[in-house]
Amino acid sequence: GAMFAAFEIVGDANKTRKIFLRGRGASLAKFGVNNVLSNIMLNLYEFDTTNGGATLIVGNKDYTTETNSDEIATTAQSLLGQSLDAKDPGMILDLKPGYYNINIESESGNTGNAWLGIDDITE
Repeated sequence: GAMFAAFEIVGDANKTRKIFLRGRGASLAKFGVNNVLSNIMLNLYEFDTTNGGATLIVGNKDYTTETNSDEIATTAQSLLGQSLDAKDPGMILDLKPGYYNINIESESGNTGNAWLGIDDITE
């Protein structure tokens, strides 16, 4: 019942990249998508290439609970031409170079359709 995506950030180890992560589940129904996931959550992990493990960096179920929720809403509007649903997860983070994995899943463990977006919005 989960979808996973992995990505790598490359560059100077002393510089971070501003990354916009977001998911859509139930809000996809208004676009005609059937069997959508409800109560979705995102979890972001960083891989440890030395030991082979992964560490949870952050999880999110509702972008409006983030301290930078206004920036998230504005960025969504700019990139997507529309805002996220209030119950959609989303986050904007400064991430250092490395390997990351993000998953999107329903809190209840149900299966269905969801959408995951990952954008580098570094200026």
